[in-house]
Amino acid sequence: MGMSDHQVIYDMRLRDGVSAGVDKADASVNRLEKTLGSVKGLLQGIGVGLLAFKGAEFISESNEAWGKMEFAISQVEAALKSTNNAAGLSFEELKKGAEESAHNLKFTQAEILGMQSILLTFPAVTKATFGEASGIIQDMSTRLGQDLKSSALQLGKALQDPERGITALRRVGVNFNETQVKTIKHLVDTNQAAEAQAMILKELAFEFGGSAQAAAEADKSFRLDKTMEENKVALGELIDQIKEEFMPILISVANGFKTVIKWVKDNKDALLALTKGIAAAIVVFKAMSLVVI
Repeated sequence: MGMSDHQVIYDMRLRDGVSAGVDKADASVNRLEKTLGSVKGLLQGIGVGLLAFKGAEFISESNEAWGKMEFAISQVEAALKSTNNAAGLSFEELKKGAEESAHNLKFTQAEILGMQSILLTFPAVTKATFGEASGIIQDMSTRLGQDLKSSALQLGKALQDPERGITALRRVGVNFNETQVKTIKHLVDTNQAAEAQAMILKELAFEFGGSAQAAAEADKSFRLDKTMEENKVALGELIDQIKEEFMPILISVANGFKTVIKWVKDNKDALLALTKGIAAAIVVFKAMSLVVI
């Protein structure tokens, strides 16, 4: 065999080897593409699933948010009725104040309405001091890390009975000195309750003023979170209105479903016998099919 023959054989083997390598590489690429396609499809499926889950979760949270709103509204209305509107404020005024505060601070509208319902139970808290007291309660709660209702009870008691109230406030860290305590006692004893209240509010504003606003401004995601919170309440209210509109139909459907369940319970033995009979017939049919084959 000459040199040229060896060269031909070498070239053929080289070509075959290269071709096989290319085919192998091409097959690998195809497998990779298929794998990536499968992964992409899987990720897309997961994305759609998560989107659906988040949508359902958002609706559920919206229902919950509106439920809290409805409860808070009912308590404000009850407080206004039980106190014969001693504070001199209408429900519309209170709701507007709650909306404005909730829009600019980290508290929800339901939480602020709940706080208002507590503050309304103290007859000494009138229209003249209600707004200022509400703002201080929000600042106190932020700085002290407690809920609005607790702060409302503490401040409400202090404004209703300044002498005893400031003693309770001192226990939670409010710094009334002895001179202030004596002055407040003197004001109460001389029927100057309004002046005593003003002194208490001034001290609390000095210690806690601006806390709630500062907390909102420090939170970089505050506006987004607040917008989503407001959207949940709006959606929850809309869903509630739709449910109310269709409630007679829903009740009718529920009653029909109840009738079906009762019928199934009453006829469960017959249904079980029928199910067993159908299962036996299927087995016989399959056996006969095998015999025919």
